Amino acid sequence: MWLKYFVVFRAFVSSWLILYFILFFLVSSVTLWLRSFFIFMAFIPERILEEVREANDLVEIIASYFPLKKIGKNYKCLCPFHSEKTPSFTISPERQIFHCFGCSAGGNVFTFVMKMENLTFPESIVFLAEKAGIKLELEKTSEETKNLRQQLIKINNAAAAYFYDNLTRTKRANDYLAKRGITENSIKRFKLGYAEKSTEALKKSLEKKGFSKDILFKSGLLRLSEEKDFYYDYFRDRIIFPIQNERGECIAFGGRVLDDSALPKYLNSPETLLYHKGKVLYGFSLAKEAIGKKKRVIIVEGYLDLIKIFQAGIENVAASLGTALTLDQIRVFKRWTENIMLCFDSDEAGYISTCRAFESLLEEGLKVKAVFLPQGYDPDRYITEKGAKAFQEKIDQALDPFDYKMKFLSLKNDRSTTEGKLIIAEDLLNLITKLQNPIERSEYLKRVAETMHLDEAALIEELKRIQKGEIHSLGLPSKKEKGSLIKAQEILIGLSLEGKETLEKIANLISPADFTGIYQKIFGQIIELSKKRKKVNASDLISNLGDNPTAGEIISSILLEKEKSSIEVREKMLEDCIRRTKREKLKEKLKSLKDLIKEREKSGDINFELLAEYQHFSKLGKTH
Repeated sequence: MWLKYFVVFRAFVSSWLILYFILFFLVSSVTLWLRSFFIFMAFIPERILEEVREANDLVEIIASYFPLKKIGKNYKCLCPFHSEKTPSFTISPERQIFHCFGCSAGGNVFTFVMKMENLTFPESIVFLAEKAGIKLELEKTSEETKNLRQQLIKINNAAAAYFYDNLTRTKRANDYLAKRGITENSIKRFKLGYAEKSTEALKKSLEKKGFSKDILFKSGLLRLSEEKDFYYDYFRDRIIFPIQNERGECIAFGGRVLDDSALPKYLNSPETLLYHKGKVLYGFSLAKEAIGKKKRVIIVEGYLDLIKIFQAGIENVAASLGTALTLDQIRVFKRWTENIMLCFDSDEAGYISTCRAFESLLEEGLKVKAVFLPQGYDPDRYITEKGAKAFQEKIDQALDPFDYKMKFLSLKNDRSTTEGKLIIAEDLLNLITKLQNPIERSEYLKRVAETMHLDEAALIEELKRIQKGEIHSLGLPSKKEKGSLIKAQEILIGLSLEGKETLEKIANLISPADFTGIYQKIFGQIIELSKKRKKVNASDLISNLGDNPTAGEIISSILLEKEKSSIEVREKMLEDCIRRTKREKLKEKLKSLKDLIKEREKSGDINFELLAEYQHFSKLGKTH
């Protein structure tokens, strides 16, 4: 009899223990989520990021997951993010960064934790802060957060109205937009504006409306001077593009210079309570109705690309604002459609961005195509020169990932040679590894074999090696694929991180505006950080670029792919890379002007200003 009661008692205790552990897990998860939510909803000061990062040694964090082997001054282990037999995952204790030479994963301690624990950037801060015993005093009551959010939206609305009013009164800004083909209707629809050259014009205007300097700083519209003795306007002498969330609320701004000055071409609001760049798609609030109707979204890179496509009568379009597509952005449009069309710039940087997006979208099980524009064109320029009808034809002719890669790589490599075939085949095989459906993988393999005239059995063996991580995967461009401009930019960024003296030398000879794509943003951030400290730390640089995984991968790759060269070699590299970067930019500029002059001549419109500009840049080209 007692045995029966004992069995019942044990079952009762077991049930309560199971319930206890379930409740404990739920409370822990909710606590982490709530704390990370409040961090996400609060302005994250740079000092907190730095404090949390410095308290968590990257080597110790990774060693808590896997055994590490010290090789020279670095550590190695098998990559946790892809299958491999030979360790290619490298950790630098000196720089506090990691990089995998197999799958190209890379970044700092925040990036690693985000990938390992499947966390967002704010959640990784909470996770590491708790691990180091750092108390994050950022929590706000829901009512306080709600009030602050409403106040920031009011500030942004007031600022947007101020910028718009400025534009209506500024001939230079209106002339620039007219020259770019932006209509009056688009200016009103997208609430475009202009920020004056003055350092305090916006500040004074908003202070008169009762907003304090502190709240204006939290909105990202004001910056604090290096000496921390005065606030100044963040946006100055720029065309302003208000950025809205899905609900149409103004949460941030983007600004573009009106000329080819040494300043970065584009400047976005810093991350705030309202704005997290990797979670926002520009124009989505205006586009979502058309996306829902057409069951397809076109993704472009920039503000002007999107506005010109809208003007062409195509409204199912959103812009990633120059960042690699993030999982958060993908989830935004995934709720509306599974059909994605990419339309990025037709240069090498645009090709790399398209290929990265292919991989992310295919891994999410989405149907993806890409618009193939002629070399040197972006959507803005193509619509301006060829017209809306020609652009619609390009959309109708959009290519699947296989055909897009094949077409681009065939322009760069000779398919009649063995070397050219191997380069193209390796790239296409890397794409095939991302396909979720085995039948689809098989069909793609047949296409590669037939198109490249290669043995299908040999391709299957090569595919297996790629899947095991035995050869380089296309997370980043391989050496064969990198153009001279991208190589030069990566070397310059690497040298910039060697020390202040080298950085100053580079900054005196070249500006962020001379860089392209993500490299422009990285170099611009290096310049900004160098104003606050003697030497820019690579790990801090990655943190300041937020949850942009591409930036972390590029920086870690640049710093860990090559050993330091001698001083003499570095000096020579520096001179060569600056000359190469400027020369390539000049080539792009000259080609653009030449194409524009030819188009004008066809229509009988000989523009002497364009000819003079072409001659000016031709002379510059001879000196570089």
